[in-house]
This record gives sequence, C-alpha cells and structure tokens, in this order.
Amino acid sequence: MSARAPFLFLALAAAVLAQGACTRPTATLRETAFDREEDAPERYLPSDLDDRPDTIRLRNPLRVFDTDEDGQPHSLPALPYGMDVAMIQRGDEIFHGKGGCFNCHGSEAQGLPARGKTLTAGLHFVPAGDWDAIDSLVMVGMKDAQTRSPISMPPRGQLSDLSAGEVREVTAYVWTISQVRGEPWPGGHRIHAVHDFRASARSSIP
Repeated sequence: MSARAPFLFLALAAAVLAQGACTRPTATLRETAFDREEDAPERYLPSDLDDRPDTIRLRNPLRVFDTDEDGQPHSLPALPYGMDVAMIQRGDEIFHGKGGCFNCHGSEAQGLPARGKTLTAGLHFVPAGDWDAIDSLVMVGMKDAQTRSPISMPPRGQLSDLSAGEVREVTAYVWTISQVRGEPWPGGHRIHAVHDFRASARSSIP
C-alpha cells in the first residue's frame, strides 16, 4: 500500500459523511424547526380573531348565505364598449332561465359542489375583465378535465341552444357580477331564490 492510501481513505470517508448530512430527511428538519412553541405559525394570528364578525359567521354557516364577494366593490364599474344595462338584465334572465347556468353555478353564481365554480369573486380562468374571453368560453364550453369537477360545461348553455346574441348577453351578466358586489343596477336582484344554505360559496369548489 502506498503512503498516500491512508489519506485517500480518510478523504473518501469524509465525503460520505458530508453527503449523509446533506441528504438528511426533510421531515426531520421540519419537525426540528417547529418543535419550539415560539416558532409555531399560530403565534402570529391576531389576538381578536375569535371575536371578529367573519369568524362568528363561519361558526354559523347554516345562518349565513355566502356569495364569496365580500371584497368586491359596491358600485358598478365602467362597462365595456357595446355593453349596457339592458343587456345585463337580459343576461340575468338567460342565466336563470333558458341558459340553465344557475343549475351548476348556483342561483347567486356562488358555485355548487362538484358542479360549477363561483363567478362572483372574479373569473380566474380568463384574463381579468375580458368580456370577449368569457364570451368565447361560453360559446365553446369546457371539458370536465378543464373544469376540475365530475362534469363538463356544455357550449352555449345547458342545452347548447343559445344563439350568439344570447351568449353575448349572458356573458355580459357574468362579466358584471364578477366585477361588483350584489347587483347594483336597475332591475338587479338582492336574492334570486330561496336558498339551501349548505350550497353557499363556503361549501363550494373554488
């Protein structure tokens, strides 16, 4: 054995030990990091959290119907070119009538479990405020893999029988309710139907 062999052996052993230290299980590191009470995330929660009105509402979900739009503005935004209130009103009728949109998205567009997403807190699947993108989406529909629910969204309404004009009107309604809290326009509804409170947005898919 050469004189350099012991040194090579020691260098190899040090490398193995170093690699073992680098591949220490992540779970062990996490457990160590959060073992101490002062590091727990709960330490940073507000002291008055349990007494806040929204927390109290969450404790009583059967007494509150949640449309998932508390953060939306109360006033109607500037309408896109070509959209007017009469078009929004007709879209409301189609959404809750011939189009059958409410059967999946809910009577207040709050979303229903394993059906359609909420439409009242912004549309995350199209560019923000893009009326044309909503129109295109309703025209072509969505497959169940895209909706991330057990059912697909049929094109041009529940029975695929809406005309291009009717699609334009219902998407005007959808665009508007996604931009504002409630329906603050002439003919807008405070509530469309008697609700099953278990179908509020709090219990729906996002």
